[in-house]
Formats: sequence, structure tokens, C-alpha cells
Amino acid sequence: MPAIPTSTPTSRSRTRFRPSRAEWLSIYGTILHEHVVAASEAYNTALEAHLHRQLGVHFVDVPRPRGKRPVREISGVDPQLMKRWSSRRADIEDRVAVLTREFTEDHGRPPTDKESIALAQRANLETREAKHDPRSESEQRRGWHNQAADLLGERGIRIMLDSALTPDQRSRPEFTSVWLAQAADQVIGQLESHRATRQSWHMYAEAQRQCATSTSLPSRSLRRWSISSTPPLPGSST
Repeated sequence: MPAIPTSTPTSRSRTRFRPSRAEWLSIYGTILHEHVVAASEAYNTALEAHLHRQLGVHFVDVPRPRGKRPVREISGVDPQLMKRWSSRRADIEDRVAVLTREFTEDHGRPPTDKESIALAQRANLETREAKHDPRSESEQRRGWHNQAADLLGERGIRIMLDSALTPDQRSRPEFTSVWLAQAADQVIGQLESHRATRQSWHMYAEAQRQCATSTSLPSRSLRRWSISSTPPLPGSST
């Protein structure tokens, strides 16, 4: 079925602590924002593991244009159907391209990273359609089935489901010290190519991308290849 966004509302106001009652009144938004990518990768990794356990599906990297990081998709799902169900993403990317071109023509230079984020947010709002009336789960599923049947046909749907639910059983790499060192090097290489400085949450986010099953990889990378610019806390061991 199409990607269904999940979200959790959280307070972004500054955290206050009452010593007398020992309770947090709200979430410190700055810290939450710093860890948002790491939290997203942890969520995605947990979702992949859950779907693999429940359905047996495998996820693969799907390349994206213009040098963007690949996205993770279920192996065996028809690419044309993914495109049909990702029309929202395509609309946003097309509008971003138009806004970027207009910005470059008006200012005589390409937008900065911060300006590109603002353009993407603008494109998101400008391409957002009004939400349809509420539908039951059965109505949603029937609509998705009809969309898939229009594109693939009933036989094509059966073939795709069989491919997605019974993927090739590829052997996972054995977790040896050699493999772990190589994976840690890959994490560092990715971070060095994108960041001049990094924090522990950047490391954990990249480690989740590189190897969702290894919990020791982030800390190993930090210890081996990173130099902390923050003095250790009094009494700490690191």
C-alpha cells in the first residue's frame, strides 16, 4: 500500500524542572531537534525489522537523482507502482526544481543550504492538496487495490506480492571484528564527506543507515576516529 505517514505531537517549549516535585513539564525543543535525524533512523530501522519479522519482506536501497541519499524500499514491489504511490514526493521535487531555477535567475547564484530548505518547505505547502473526506480502512484498501490493478492487473498484483513476500534469502554478513571495523570506517567516511564537525547523534544516525543490527558500531566509531571538542564531565570516565 502507499506510504502512510506516522507522527507524534510533542511540545517544543523549553524544559523546566521542579526539584520539589521531580517532574519534567515539557520537552527541551533544542535537544529534540538535534536528535531528530537519529530518532528518525532508529524508527525506520525498527520498522524494517518489525516488517521483516512479521511478513518476511526485505528492504533494499533505491537510488535517487541529483546525488541524494538512496531511500529504502521493499524488495519486489513494482517500481511503477511505487512511483504511482509516490506522486506527492514527485510533485514536491518538481516544484522545488522550479523554485530553485527562479531563485537562481533572480539572485544570480544558487540558493544556500538554508535557502534550499526554505524553498523545499514552500514547495511542500504549495503542492499540498485538500484532504479527502474520512474513509474506513476497508475503503482505503479497496481504493489502493483498484489503483494497483489499473496499473498491474490482477495477475501482476499476485506476482508482485509473491516476489515481495518470498524474497531471495540473502545471507547476512557475519559479525566479526574485521567486519565491524570496516563498517565503522564506512560510517566515518560518510560523515567526513558531509560534515566538518559531528556529534554523537550524527554518528548514531549514520550507523543506523549503515548497519541497523549493530548496536556497538556507533560507540566504536566514536572512540576510534573522533576527537571530542567538549571537556569530559567531572567524575566521568571518558
